[in-house]
Amino acid sequence: MPEPPLAIPHGFYASLGTALIGVWVNTALFAFELTQIWRYFSVHPLFPSRGTTHFSISHAGTRQDRAWVRVLVLWMLVLDSLASAAACVFVYGVRPVPSRCVPVAPALN
Repeated sequence: MPEPPLAIPHGFYASLGTALIGVWVNTALFAFELTQIWRYFSVHPLFPSRGTTHFSISHAGTRQDRAWVRVLVLWMLVLDSLASAAACVFVYGVRPVPSRCVPVAPALN
């Protein structure tokens, strides 16, 4: 006889609504982050042209950031992209299980 599926906690599907709202807020903030990173790299290119150093003045009138700062910004974009994708997969990838497969907690009398 096959084993029954793993028990899902009683309020699991009820709590997905708050996770969905959190993913929506995360997605909005991620869009804001993308615009900020686009503006950052338009002022501080990842690979500046030859002859410029981190002490040179960029076209916006600000000093160029060091290379490790630019790489760190790019790395944080990669990490946040993965985290946002994982959150979306978690919320939108959860499939409801038929009620006959989910053991219900016994009623307390």
